[in-house]
Amino acid sequence: MKKRIANKIKIFLMMLLYSIFINNMLFAITNKITFKPEYVIDNNIFEQTDFPQKNENIQLWTTLKLAQKNKHCSTVINNTNNLSIHKNYNFENKIYNSLQVKNFIPISKKVYLNSSGLLFTKNYLTSVSGYYDAKITENIGYNFNKINLAAGLLLHQNKFINNHKFNSGGLGQNLLFSYRKNRKFSFHISLNNSGIKFQHKQYIWSSDRKYIYIRRKDNIQSVMFGCEYKNRFISGVQLVYSNCTSNIENYTNSTYFLKSYVTKYFNKTLIQLILNLRYKSYDFDSASIVSSDSPDPERNSCNQFFLGIEHPVTKKIFITGKFALMQNESIILGQYYNKTIFAFGFLFKVN
Repeated sequence: MKKRIANKIKIFLMMLLYSIFINNMLFAITNKITFKPEYVIDNNIFEQTDFPQKNENIQLWTTLKLAQKNKHCSTVINNTNNLSIHKNYNFENKIYNSLQVKNFIPISKKVYLNSSGLLFTKNYLTSVSGYYDAKITENIGYNFNKINLAAGLLLHQNKFINNHKFNSGGLGQNLLFSYRKNRKFSFHISLNNSGIKFQHKQYIWSSDRKYIYIRRKDNIQSVMFGCEYKNRFISGVQLVYSNCTSNIENYTNSTYFLKSYVTKYFNKTLIQLILNLRYKSYDFDSASIVSSDSPDPERNSCNQFFLGIEHPVTKKIFITGKFALMQNESIILGQYYNKTIFAFGFLFKVN
């Protein structure tokens, strides 16, 4: 057990050192490195709908941002790591890693290629458990005056270490439109169509009252409207509607989602407010017990109020705090759990 924990911590440190190695090897780049130890109080550590359990934990955040730009292309790499150690429940100790790469290549004055990749991993220290979620997007765009049009493909895959029935992958298409009136205001619309296939078959009770053995397939269409304003503060709003049609009717649903955010400095203190609201409706009876498409309810972000504060002590050291109220969908579809999080920490900026 101790050897397994040591190996996973070693992987965490190796990924951190590898990111620093990339930073040293790339030519003509700018970089940002931060460390943040944080004390966290979570009033529902197991994301339960009934009888929530309160717990405290210590988290270590590290972030690395690398940016390179020349006449041929521009590349941005963001890497975020989180090591979470819990006070009473050692089996909840885990490591998160998020690696995002964006690449922009101009083909001509108006035509460009825009690529992005996202890899998210979650691994537990005391058990062989976790998953990864990978997304790759490739767009070709055309820019004229203040309007930007782009279209492309989206490849998505996730894999669970010990819950193979949730493994899935798929291919999608997207269409993007954006309008930037000036440096302060921008508006954008996106249309997406994605097909998702699950790896393993499952028995379901069909409408003609018999069990059938099929592989689940979802088709998701969504439309998003958004706008952002940047001046003495940054604020934005996003409205999203999505419709999921599944060959297993219990998973067919419609979702309305609103996200709004404001970020502003008050003297030297940075304040960030985020409000997320989601309404999701299913075609099945709400009394039915249907397992979610993910065994990790932390992924099912629904309704949230978030307040973040950052105040400088020196040029490189900051006091940070956050408060969040969440209502997320549990591992049972249509049932929700409540969670409150309070955190206090210090942010250290290396450069």
